[in-house]
Amino acid sequence: MDTLTHTTLGACLSHALLGKRIGRRALLYGAIVGNIPDLDILANPWLDPLQRLQSHRGLSHSLPVLAAASPPLAFLLKKLDPTTRPIPSTLLTLTLFLILATHALLDACTVYGTLLLAPFSNHRFSWNLIFIIDPIFTLPLLAASILALWPAPLKKIVSLAPKIALLISAFYLLNLHLIKSHIQTRLQHARLTQNLVTLSAPFTAPAFPGPFLWRQIIRAPEGCYIAYASLLDPPSLRITHTLLPFPLALQEQWQHHPAIQRLQWFAQYHGYLSPDPDAPTSPPALIFHDLRFGEIRADPLATPTPENTYAIFRWQFVPRPDGTFELHTFPPTISRRHSFSILWQRLLGQPVL
Repeated sequence: MDTLTHTTLGACLSHALLGKRIGRRALLYGAIVGNIPDLDILANPWLDPLQRLQSHRGLSHSLPVLAAASPPLAFLLKKLDPTTRPIPSTLLTLTLFLILATHALLDACTVYGTLLLAPFSNHRFSWNLIFIIDPIFTLPLLAASILALWPAPLKKIVSLAPKIALLISAFYLLNLHLIKSHIQTRLQHARLTQNLVTLSAPFTAPAFPGPFLWRQIIRAPEGCYIAYASLLDPPSLRITHTLLPFPLALQEQWQHHPAIQRLQWFAQYHGYLSPDPDAPTSPPALIFHDLRFGEIRADPLATPTPENTYAIFRWQFVPRPDGTFELHTFPPTISRRHSFSILWQRLLGQPVL
């Protein structure tokens, strides 16, 4: 999730648990601690692109690691701020752990994937419930954080605002789960009517601008099927899973390469290879498409191909004759604004995707 969401979530949680003891200081400490897990990006200058993918949302987002870090963090806070010393160490430690843990758990509700159990497991948890920027989730937390800064005459309302905002956000996440279940039922019915042959379980996640528009991808022998479903779809709209073809032989040729295996692990095995026609090298350069985050289509009504459909997350993979490789981020050549316009039309129930 975005920094504002983590900041306001940490502030509200801290104020709800510690506000009566240290007042508005709780907001500041919650806002700071709520962003600590994302400090893993400070290591990026010393990491190559592949290592950055593996390290982000890794150990710094692990629940066991965060649990172990909470007691020394509470000890440090008591040393730095005398006003926190009367707070029982157990309460302060628990509060800090909850702030850190909710950061990691909220990130696990997005598509990116979070190593919640590292180093004991390298499984990337991604429950695909919420878009990475969701104003419906964030605005109540932001409003409550601002209210909590209000002067003393409204103290009773102020003390309740963060707690109410936390309840609203939790209720919203529960509703997202129900919405996703409803969307998956519709998409399953559409798949059955098309008699698709697939190789993996469907990957369903909110698309921009979630939570009203959802997107599903399914790995197939000949490529990837993509479908969109909106809560605003008219009953007459027929959802179609559209095939985005990728050369099967190319996937099989490179599937055992260590770098491709690591990229596939990051992509939760929804990555696809296509030749890079603009980079004639020997061996030929490839494009790795991670389709979990969405795609940009030059023409939404044209038959999609790797040449006219660009994954938002994709990399240029350049193997060398000596077995080493280069990996570069590879932004699409089409404006995202063009794609967002199409997604808005699809959100409103128009059959453009």
